Amino acid sequence: MRIIAQPAFDSRNPYTRNLYRHLQRLEGVNVDEFSLGSLLFNHYDVWHRHWPERSLNQRNFVLVFIKLMAALLCTIIAKLKGTKIIWTVHNLHSHEQYYPRLETQFWRFFIGSLDGYLCLSQRSQQLAIQRFPGLNQLPGEVVYHPHYRENYVNQGDPIQARYRLGIGRDKTVLLLLGQLRAYKNIPAFIELFRQNPDPQLVLCIAGKPAHDDLADEIRTAAQGDSRIKLYLDYVPDEQVEHFMNAADLVVAPYREILNSGAVLLALSFNRPFLSPAMGSVREMANVVGDAWAFTYTAPLDSDTLARAIAWSSQKRSSSAPLDNFSPEAIAKETLKAYGRFLSQGHQTQNRPPSLEVGMKRWS
Repeated sequence: MRIIAQPAFDSRNPYTRNLYRHLQRLEGVNVDEFSLGSLLFNHYDVWHRHWPERSLNQRNFVLVFIKLMAALLCTIIAKLKGTKIIWTVHNLHSHEQYYPRLETQFWRFFIGSLDGYLCLSQRSQQLAIQRFPGLNQLPGEVVYHPHYRENYVNQGDPIQARYRLGIGRDKTVLLLLGQLRAYKNIPAFIELFRQNPDPQLVLCIAGKPAHDDLADEIRTAAQGDSRIKLYLDYVPDEQVEHFMNAADLVVAPYREILNSGAVLLALSFNRPFLSPAMGSVREMANVVGDAWAFTYTAPLDSDTLARAIAWSSQKRSSSAPLDNFSPEAIAKETLKAYGRFLSQGHQTQNRPPSLEVGMKRWS
């Protein structure tokens, strides 16, 4: 089976690198990084797409338009060559939502181009179908997100990690790590954290803000509280272990979640997490158990945060139970899903909106 993936190995997100490295190890599987040249001059059974909405997260409209037209051209080429287009549903809309009208047209065309889709949990599949009813006419599978344990160096030394970050051994450390975006609710969480006067608490926020305005909001919210440590830049893979091993509790106080790589990253470093019970998180929490997941349904308040901080200090096993998120097993399940999609074929007449309809709407 020949697969072209966008992205595959050339990605900052280790999710795709992890998935396709294990797929490559399976007999009879070849995975190429996406490029127009590869798509044009080679035959592929599957074009596997991740985060197709990323182009819409940029403020330069000309660049956005060029990228979307290039994607349209590639889709037409893939269809003419008989390549099946498969989407893993990471998000239901662009993070920034700069161009709502253009985005509406984009999704109509994109959903109309698909031959199948993968979701990372049963709940995310339900939400995806609610958002895009056209998915009901397509074959879909649930395949979990693989853990990250083999993607990062992990010395597992909290004392050394805190020394590197200048944090005392006796502190209780809350960590928010990853790319910083508006939907992650960071300034509001800082204000909530500041309501707790405990001098032993530390809040670390590490990651590159999506834009300068958000960086300014975060700095302003944190100003004057020495317990808040900001590392507002991209965190290289080799430094992730320092932040994770220094943490007592990884927080994901997002306004919305469909899937959360940050939560799975925390578990991969055997760190408990705090998150709203949204999207895939509730399902993940059920799998790993109450010792590792503290979830909430109402808006996060100071009492809930205080309970989560106290909960984070409880005794738990040294390793989070992530057998269900094994990269090897997930690669095999993904390959089986490809096979099912290919065997079912593509029934255009049973699948609104079709590519032709999507193109008309797009134009």
